[in-house]
Amino acid sequence: MVAIMCWVSVGASARSAQSDDTKETVKTRDLFFETNIRPILVEKCIRCHGTDKSESGLRLDSSESFSRGGDSGPVFETTAPDSSLLLQAVRYEGLEMPPNQKLPAEQIELLEQWVLSGAKWPNYSTPLKESRAGGSISDEDRSYWFFQPIRGDRSIDSDRSRHDETAERTNSVHPIDALVMEKLQRAGLEMAEPASESTLLRRAYLDLLGVPPSWNEVQRYLDDVSPDRYEKLIERLLADSRYGERWGRYWLDLVRYAESDGFKQDAFRPTAYRYRDYVIDSLNRGKPYSQFVIEQLAGDEVDPNSDEMNAATGYLRHWIYEYNQRDVRSQWNNILNDLTDVTGEVFLGLGFSCARCHDHKFDPILQKDYFKLQAFFAPLEPRYDIPSESEKARQWQEAKVDWDACATPILDEMKRLEAEVRSAVTASTIEKFPPDVRPALLKSTETREPAERPVALLAYLQIQNDLQGIDFTKKLNGDALARWKQLKGAIDELNKATSGAPPIALTVRDMGNIAPETHIPGSHSSEAIEPGIPTVLGLEKSIPIAPLPHSTGRRLALAKWIVSHDNPMAWRVITNRIWQLHFGKGLVSNASDFGRLSEVPTNPELLDFLTKYLIDHNGDWKSLHALIMTSSTYRQSSYPTVISQGHAIDPDNKWFWRYPPHRMDAEQIRDSILAVTETLDPRAGGASDTNDSNRRSIYQRVMRNSSHPMLSVFDAPDGSSSVAKRNGTTTSLQALYMTNSTWPLKKAESLVRRVSTEYDSDIARVVSLFQRVLLRDPTQSELESLLRFLENHPSSIAQTADSDRISEIESLDPLVDITHALINSNEFLYVE
Repeated sequence: MVAIMCWVSVGASARSAQSDDTKETVKTRDLFFETNIRPILVEKCIRCHGTDKSESGLRLDSSESFSRGGDSGPVFETTAPDSSLLLQAVRYEGLEMPPNQKLPAEQIELLEQWVLSGAKWPNYSTPLKESRAGGSISDEDRSYWFFQPIRGDRSIDSDRSRHDETAERTNSVHPIDALVMEKLQRAGLEMAEPASESTLLRRAYLDLLGVPPSWNEVQRYLDDVSPDRYEKLIERLLADSRYGERWGRYWLDLVRYAESDGFKQDAFRPTAYRYRDYVIDSLNRGKPYSQFVIEQLAGDEVDPNSDEMNAATGYLRHWIYEYNQRDVRSQWNNILNDLTDVTGEVFLGLGFSCARCHDHKFDPILQKDYFKLQAFFAPLEPRYDIPSESEKARQWQEAKVDWDACATPILDEMKRLEAEVRSAVTASTIEKFPPDVRPALLKSTETREPAERPVALLAYLQIQNDLQGIDFTKKLNGDALARWKQLKGAIDELNKATSGAPPIALTVRDMGNIAPETHIPGSHSSEAIEPGIPTVLGLEKSIPIAPLPHSTGRRLALAKWIVSHDNPMAWRVITNRIWQLHFGKGLVSNASDFGRLSEVPTNPELLDFLTKYLIDHNGDWKSLHALIMTSSTYRQSSYPTVISQGHAIDPDNKWFWRYPPHRMDAEQIRDSILAVTETLDPRAGGASDTNDSNRRSIYQRVMRNSSHPMLSVFDAPDGSSSVAKRNGTTTSLQALYMTNSTWPLKKAESLVRRVSTEYDSDIARVVSLFQRVLLRDPTQSELESLLRFLENHPSSIAQTADSDRISEIESLDPLVDITHALINSNEFLYVE
C-alpha cells in the first residue's frame, strides 16, 4: 500500500541522492583546492619545489609529485594527517617553510583544513604553473565555446526546411524535440512515452506555481475535450500570480537573499522584503530579462526617485554585514569582493573569485579582469536615508512640517545639553578604529576623498550605535539633567501625535560622478584599473560609460553590456538556468560556472537555439517556459515501459530520454501540504511573517543564523552565498521531521475536520482524502486495508503509547493518521 508505507522506497532515492552528493562533494572539494590551496602552492612553494627547481628532492606542482614526497619522506601522513611534514614546516615546528617568512595564519589554517580532510587534489591533476605568461590570453582561450557568438540564429520558423527534415526522421515537429532526438538517436535511445494527463497536470502546476492542483481542477482539466487544453493550461498557469512566488524563489537563491545581517548578531533588516516583492512582481508582469537586470544593478541610475527602482537595487545590499567590525576598510573591501563574485556568477556564469588573488589557473580570467569588474562598483555607497515607500514618505513629510516647527527648538536645546557627552563618546569610539581609518572620520563629509566615504559611512554606523546607547540620565546631573528630562518629556509627547518616520529603503547611490580609483591589492604598479569587460572577449572592445549628474553611470553601463545581444555569456547563462529548473539539471551542469572546471553542454545546439529564442522574444521567461513545457521532451513519462536500455546507455539521463523524477524542494513540500490540507493563507506580499504562519514559504522570514526548521531540513539555503542548484539530500532528519513533528499532524487534522463535516461514511472520507492529497482514487486493496485500519484503530488516549506527541493535536481520529501517511508518501513528495 503506497500511502501507508511512507518511507519504504526511500532507499532508492537515497542511493540516487548519495550519487549526486558525491559529485557535488567532489566539485566543492575541487573548488576549495582551486580557490584556496593552489594559490598558496603557486605563490609560496613551487618556485623552489617545482619543475625548474626541486630542493630536497621535493616537488609540489602535481598530485603525483606531492604523493611521492622528497628526501625527508612523504609530506602527507595518511594515518596521522595532523603530523604531516607539510604542516610541521608551515607551522615552523622543526622545518621552516617558506624559509624567508612564515605564512599568514589564515593560509596555515587553509592548509590545515586541506590536509586534515585528506589533502585531495582535483582528479584532472593539472600541473601547477606560476601564472599566465605576462597575463596573456591565448587564441585557444578565445576559442572556448562559451565566448563564441550564439549559434542557431534561426527562429522556429526561419529554418523550417531543416526542422521539417528532422521532424520526418524523429516523428516530432517541435524544435526542442528535433534537437533532443538527434542526440538520442546517435546514442541508440528513444524518448519515453508521454506521461499520463493527470501526472503531467500535477507536474506543470508544481513546476510553475509550486503547489499541486486541487481535485476539482484535475477534474475540470480531464473533462475538457478541446485539442489545445494543455496549451491553454500553460497559458493560464503563467498568468497566475503564484508563478512569481514560485520562480521568484529561484532568483532569491541566486542573489543570496536574506532578511538579516548574518555573522553573530544577525540583526534583522526590516525592509529587505521589498526586494523580494519586487522580484515576484517583475516576474508576474513578464518584465523583459534585460530590464530586470538593469533595474537591479543600476535602478538608482535609471530613476533615483522611483520607489520600484530603490527596491530593485536591494540586489546590491544583500551582502553580509558585521555591525562591530572596527576594520571597516577591510569590511568594505569584502563587500566589494562579494558584489564582484556574485555578479560574475549570477549574470556572467564565471567564477571570478578565483582571479581575485591571481590570474585564474584554468579559465581565461586575469586578475586585472577581476578588478575591472569590481571597478564598476567602486563608487557605490549604501544609503540609509531614503524612505522605502514614496507615497507614505510624501505624506509623512507633509505632516512633519508642523512637527518640525514645534520640535526643532526642543531638539536644538537637547543637543546643546548632550554635546559634551556625545563628543566624548564619539572621540572614544573613533580611537577604536585602525589608525589609517581615523583621519577620514575626523573630516566632514564634503572634504572626504571618494575612497574614504564608504569606509567612514560604515564606521559612523558603529559610532551612531554607541551614541544611541548613551543613558543621559547617568551622564548629566544637576540643572542640566532636570532640564534634559523636561525636554525629553516634551519630545515624547510630540512623537505620540505622529505616525513615525517611514521605513528606510535598502538601496544605494553612487557617491557622486567621480569614482575612487581601483587598484590590485599588493601590486607594485600604481596604475588604476578602469572598468571594463574581460580581456578574453577582445581588447579592442570597451563599454561606453556616460557620467550622470549625480552618478558615474558605471553600473548602468555594466548592466547594459551584460544584457547586450552581443554578449553571448549572460543569455546562455539565464537560458540554462530556466532549463535546469524545469528538468532538475542544466544543459551545462554547473549553472553558475561555464568555465573549464564545468562540463561542456550536453546539447550545445539546443542551448543556443533556446538562447536565441529567448533573445528574439525580448527576454520573456514566460515565452521560453511555454516553448519548453509544450515539447514532448518535457511531457515524457518518468518511468518508460522499456527503461533498462536508457539506464545502461545514459544512466545520468543527460540526453533526456525520460522526464527526471525528483523530490519536491523545501518550499514545494511545505506549500503543498498547506494547499492540500486547505490551510494555505493566500495573502501575498508585504513584511515577512515572524513566526511560522500559513502563508507561502516565500513570505516566511529568512534569518541567516536561525533558519526555518522545516525549510532548512529540506535543503533550503540560508542566504549566505549564491546558490545555483540546491543540494538534493535524502536524510533521516527529513523522515523524522515529517513523521514526528506536530506541524504535519496539525495540518492533517485540519483537513480531516473538513472532510468529516462534508461526508458521513468512512469510505467517502477515505476516498476524498486520496483525491485531495494524491489527486486520485484509492485502489480497491488500499481502500479495503484502510477500512480495516479504521475499524481496529485504538482511538482513546489511554490506549495510545505516545500520548505526549498526540496531546498536541485535538483528537485521535484515525483519519488523521491516514492523512499524515498520505502527505508522507513518496507519491506526494515526488514530482514525476
